[in-house]
Amino acid sequence: MPPSGYSGVQAEKVCEFLDSCTGALGREAKSFGRSLASQCEREIGDIDGHLQRPDLGELERAVLLLTRAFYRQLSTELCDSVGEEEAVQRAIATVRQTVLAVKIPV
Repeated sequence: MPPSGYSGVQAEKVCEFLDSCTGALGREAKSFGRSLASQCEREIGDIDGHLQRPDLGELERAVLLLTRAFYRQLSTELCDSVGEEEAVQRAIATVRQTVLAVKIPV
């Protein structure tokens, strides 16, 4: 990361990854006959359980923490009674803004 922070391109790549995770989450929810909100909460619980494993590597932990934080944001957006697609777009917009706001002073 340059001292000036992450670029728009870098923020977009993070958002693309999380949007892909959301697509998979939605397909999984549909296959089990669950709502996206319900599946999101289940996934957060599964990630929390997995994070308890002592053999997790630093990168695996970081990816899981990023995914869990995104799903928590998505869950919050879904609770706001907006449609699922709008909730996903709001959660992704929050991630984009957050990534771009990261600055490490030199």
